[in-house]
Amino acid sequence: MRSKPVLFELAQYLDAGLDPASAVARTCADKPADRRALDRLRTALRHGQSLAAALAATGYAGKLDAAIIGVGEHAGKLTAALRAVAERAERRDSRVAALRARLWLPNCVLAIVIGSNIVRALSAGTALSTALLDAAIVALPILGVAYAITAALACDAVAWLRLAWTTKLIDSSALVREYFEHTFFTLLAWQANAGVDFVAGATNLGTLIDDPRYRKRVQRYRAALRRGDSVTTALANAGLLHGKELTQVLGTAEHAGRIASALEHYLAARGEQLERTTDAAFAWLPRVYYAAVFVIGGASLL
Repeated sequence: MRSKPVLFELAQYLDAGLDPASAVARTCADKPADRRALDRLRTALRHGQSLAAALAATGYAGKLDAAIIGVGEHAGKLTAALRAVAERAERRDSRVAALRARLWLPNCVLAIVIGSNIVRALSAGTALSTALLDAAIVALPILGVAYAITAALACDAVAWLRLAWTTKLIDSSALVREYFEHTFFTLLAWQANAGVDFVAGATNLGTLIDDPRYRKRVQRYRAALRRGDSVTTALANAGLLHGKELTQVLGTAEHAGRIASALEHYLAARGEQLERTTDAAFAWLPRVYYAAVFVIGGASLL
């Protein structure tokens, strides 16, 4: 489902002054290929669901994206929230497209290896069905890995990283930690801008963080807020804020009543770092695939 163009178009119609139901109706008319999904979205809105809940129910927004849109609705910043979510989808789609492009060469090599195996088997008098079966045994595991990687990245990089960490596919937890903390601070910044009470916001944040290790940190953060700690102190004591200098900057901003702005700057810096780290990590995926193709393909030729 192509969520990015739909979200961008909804934002444009809302900017033009239309209500969500009318914006969805116009988008439906503009995008006949998406009519079935958009009709479900219109039905959900008619049944009284918020736009955020309707987008989540119809698959146009994941849990995090729906939470951002929901905060935007509450704060009167719905168009900004839709654009932010659409831009996230655009970055994700670009990364997946780049990865798929880099898999073309090893896939061509794999096709040549499979073709050579089939020709060699037929020349040796092997039945065609047996030769095709042998080729499938070589190709399907490799292609399955490639499909699983790109599908996971297209759906939810955080879920893929959590699975990789849980199964020990990634020894270092640095990238996983960056993803979860970026998720947390994205929601926290949106809530702060919307004027959501931090204690209430912490309760909602706890329901959106799936990983039990990070959910415990959010619970400690919420408990500290309820004890009367400042937001900065609660974040630091819960293990969600790193670095003495950063803690001081955020504490000063909170004291001056500018914590929302400080969180936005922090999130922007973390986002840039996360993009660089993610690009570096995902650059290794095609290399692993190359190695698998050449090792398995080479072994099959022996």
